[in-house]
Amino acid sequence: MANFNHLASLFEDISLEDVPTTHVLEIEYPVRGLLPPDTEPSLTPPVELGNREAPPHDQTRAGVFQSICRIHIPIEEHHNGSDSFPEDELIPQLTAFQNMTRGPGTSRLSVVMFHDEGFADEFLRLDLHISLKRETTSRHYDFEISLKQWQKMVNEDQSLWVKVLDELITRRSVRAYYHVRNRMAADYGEEAAVAEEAKWGAGWGGTQLRQQERDATTVDDIDKMVEGMDL
Repeated sequence: MANFNHLASLFEDISLEDVPTTHVLEIEYPVRGLLPPDTEPSLTPPVELGNREAPPHDQTRAGVFQSICRIHIPIEEHHNGSDSFPEDELIPQLTAFQNMTRGPGTSRLSVVMFHDEGFADEFLRLDLHISLKRETTSRHYDFEISLKQWQKMVNEDQSLWVKVLDELITRRSVRAYYHVRNRMAADYGEEAAVAEEAKWGAGWGGTQLRQQERDATTVDDIDKMVEGMDL
């Protein structure tokens, strides 16, 4: 099993000015637009919930000023000496991610997990857009893998994108917790994000930070929150 303790640092913002010398991957999870019709995203509670402190509702109080997930993908040398896409289109789905290592560029990975009634199992739907600096067109891959297949990848694949996506799915870090919460609020509204946490929120091991947040909240803070609400 990979060690995830260091992954919080991977969520720091990356300037797109770095693109000429690196490959930047942005990951979004969960993304409502990828769901099959009449389904909702499957979200599991944050791992080790009972041993963790509940993050404050205001992410800035936790030192998190944005929850965008961007990471550097290491660029590798290829035998043909080219950082362009290979001509062979018959690339297995999962090895499509190797194309991000072919040269500088930007990519976006959108992911959602859902329950498939027909298979009685959880599946991940992944949508990947890869753009290399030297290519005039981008490549698009979309595919599904079962939760069991994904867990096998987490245990055996040391790829950076696998580690970071698992960080989001498990909400192992505070940064990942806010990323998922903000994605839910963006796609479904703030009420849905609150309701999702309410299903498991009583399981936090501690609530000291939230109590401090409540104690520090002023009348002006409440007025600002009310201004943004659709009453």
